[in-house]
Amino acid sequence: MTMDKWVKKNLGKGIDYDGAYGVQCVDLIKSFIKNVLGVTPQSIGNAIEYYNKRNTSPYLKKNFRWFGYKKGFVPEKGDICVFSTKSGLGHVSVATGAGNAGYFYSYDQNYPRGKHEPMTKIKHSYASLLGVLRPYNQTDIKTNKPSVNKGKSCVFTTRPYCRANIKSKAVYKVSDLSAFTSDSAARLKKGTSVKAESVITVNNNIWISYKLGGRKVWSLVYNYAKDKPYIK
Repeated sequence: MTMDKWVKKNLGKGIDYDGAYGVQCVDLIKSFIKNVLGVTPQSIGNAIEYYNKRNTSPYLKKNFRWFGYKKGFVPEKGDICVFSTKSGLGHVSVATGAGNAGYFYSYDQNYPRGKHEPMTKIKHSYASLLGVLRPYNQTDIKTNKPSVNKGKSCVFTTRPYCRANIKSKAVYKVSDLSAFTSDSAARLKKGTSVKAESVITVNNNIWISYKLGGRKVWSLVYNYAKDKPYIK
């Protein structure tokens, strides 16, 4: 089952995977592991054990790569997020892929009050995030990668943002491109069609180059972390 289908099926419902103690956050994780990753869940313990046993559990080490939280880190879609709590029991959730260095969203259960709340999309700060377990199997998580080739016409489904050079750190939002190219080129909007002159993949993100105001510009057409295409 793809992650998107799993979310659609369960969002707003309480998952009691093991039939014990009611709806818990770990039940959500076990359901995700079973249905999206295709792996038989194992009993790890309370949520905090997903952190405590990250380097000692053969099961966790086989199926996940651990990323400890550092400033600027943003969880990717399908990451199992592990939090510390005052109770010491911890909390776990599944990242949606949406967010930035200041906040992120995930699917949670039994949160935030611990009253057996159903699966809900929650906005989190990074205050108590210990890190994430990223599944090695991304087959049914990243399912929206577009097919794009050199010479193909691409229609933007959102206002794109651009780089003058793919190796440059400078990112140019289209609304600000008048300083880079012609005023008419700066008015590129959602629904604009361009022809890809070249296609490259950087850190699993897909970029295309095309002519804008007579100059070469790069635009992101697929965000791997969010599993989000920006063209059709």
